[in-house]
Parts: sequence; structure tokens; C-alpha cells
Amino acid sequence: MIGLPMKTLLVFAFFFGTTFSGMSQYVRDSTRTAKNNSTEAKEEDHSFASKLVPGGSLALDFGNPWYLDISPNLGVQINERLVGGLGIIYNAYGQTIYGIKYKYERYGASAFARYRMFDTFFANAEIDIVNVPDEYSLEGNKVWTVNPMLGASYIVPFGTRGGLQASLLYNLNYAENLSPYPSPLIWRIGFFL
Repeated sequence: MIGLPMKTLLVFAFFFGTTFSGMSQYVRDSTRTAKNNSTEAKEEDHSFASKLVPGGSLALDFGNPWYLDISPNLGVQINERLVGGLGIIYNAYGQTIYGIKYKYERYGASAFARYRMFDTFFANAEIDIVNVPDEYSLEGNKVWTVNPMLGASYIVPFGTRGGLQASLLYNLNYAENLSPYPSPLIWRIGFFL
């Protein structure tokens, strides 16, 4: 049985690791803003800065194994229903086995699009290009993997720009020993402001 400090650490790591995923992929509903103040909404609609949606992923897990993910991205609201953007991916993980320390790093880039199907349901398309360790290589080589993903998100908005987001994606190019993801199904939960 896991002791109380370990349970606390696991809960903290889960929420901290999943809290910021996919932050830049929410499509703001400018019609709600327009109802509140039509003059400001018209001015905002013409400002490029108001269409930018910054976000990303931040995760940290202590222990053995340990994990770090820092992956910022920037989206642009293209129209009332569509957001698209680019991101940078960096994560590292490691562990100690029988006194030997192992460390792996993965890095790459991503592009995404999110289309509002209904008020709070979205269709997602993403592609990650990530440099990962080749687990089949005895020399410790790295290879580039391409991960096209399709899925859906449910977003519960709060405030004028924020919300809670839950996403489920499917990696169309999943390869068990080369994928940066542990499964072809990828889920994310996040907050954004």
C-alpha cells in the first residue's frame, strides 16, 4: 500500500503534469463578447494580438523514474470556429537501475488545428515531429518520428478566455518502441486562461 506522502506526491504530479496540456487550442466565442459589448468586440476582432492564444504543456514528475516536459505553443484564432498553431516539444526522463543512471531526451515541433463542432465539442488534428531514442539501437541512436493525431475535445469555458479542456487523440502512426507516447490513445486534461 502506498503511504500518505507518496499518495500526495502522486496526486500532485498527476494534476501538475496534466493541468497545462493543450492550452493554446481553445476557440474563443467572440459572439459572447459581442453580446456583452459590441463596440469592444468589433475592435478586438481586428486586432491580431487578440487572436493569439498562448499555451503549451508543462509537466514535472519526481522520483525514479523522473519526467520533465516543457512544450510551449502559440495558436491563432483563424475564424469563429477554427484555431491553428505551432509548438516546440522538449521532454526528458530518466531512472536509476542497479546504480546506473539513464537519461533520455526528446525534442521536436508540432502543429495543430481545432475546429468547433458544437458549442463545447471540438474536432482536433495535430502532428508532432519528435526526435526519440531508438530502442532497437545498441549504439544509442536517435530517430525522428512523425505522429499524426486525430481526436476530439470537450471544453467547459469560464471567464472571457479561460476554460477546462479534456481531449482524447489517436496517434495514426503509433510504433510501440519508437513513439513518444505510451499508447496510441493520448488523453489530456488542462486549464487555460
